Amino acid sequence: MIARANHRFTYPARIQLVAAMNPCRCGMSGEPGYRCLRGDRCRTEYQARISGPLLDRIDLRIEVPAVSASDLIRPDKAETSAAVAQRLARARTIQRERWKGLARQPPPTRIARLRSSRRSPGPTPPG
Repeated sequence: MIARANHRFTYPARIQLVAAMNPCRCGMSGEPGYRCLRGDRCRTEYQARISGPLLDRIDLRIEVPAVSASDLIRPDKAETSAAVAQRLARARTIQRERWKGLARQPPPTRIARLRSSRRSPGPTPPG
């Protein structure tokens, strides 16, 4: 919605903005065991470069801590495909329940559209 003076306009939009930025110019502000040479001023000045009205339109902000080198080298415990499939099935069931009472149905996913467009009648028997 855009509101100016005495008028309001609502435009349809389907967008998901994903943005990332460092906490300061050097990228190390707030990290344990590191002290920025410029001090707190580094973080404050760097973050002030982002427009206030732009920041007002970002609904969800998550601060992600740095990953240590040892965490990158060490192999993680892998999930099995069956566990992932089970988690995915649960999530789909939850979404179906969420959409059930609404007049609108959820939009078809791109994967579902691709899957249905690529379906073939199967292999033809030799003959």
